[in-house]
Amino acid sequence: MIREYTPTDVPAMRALWRRVFHESEVFLDAFFRLLPDIGSAVAALGESGELLGAAYALTGFEWQRRDGTRAQLGYLYAVAVDEGARDQGIGAALSKAAAELCR
Repeated sequence: MIREYTPTDVPAMRALWRRVFHESEVFLDAFFRLLPDIGSAVAALGESGELLGAAYALTGFEWQRRDGTRAQLGYLYAVAVDEGARDQGIGAALSKAAAELCR
């Protein structure tokens, strides 16, 4: 099941990010503290509710075009899938769901 993340997902999302991207605790503290203000995320859960993967979208930005008009901008920042859950299409499904957050 893929759904938008909730605050209760954050500990598992942090642990997954640490395993996949090898980031520091300082980065993780800052990123997950800022996430509600700069974007959102989607989580893929297994049958028992365990986190299989997550994708992060940064949203709410504006882009100024050459003609001076502005457009909303969303950015797919990262996709992480637990090693044991790879090669099942979870990353692709997460990417698609996170892209919807950017619209």
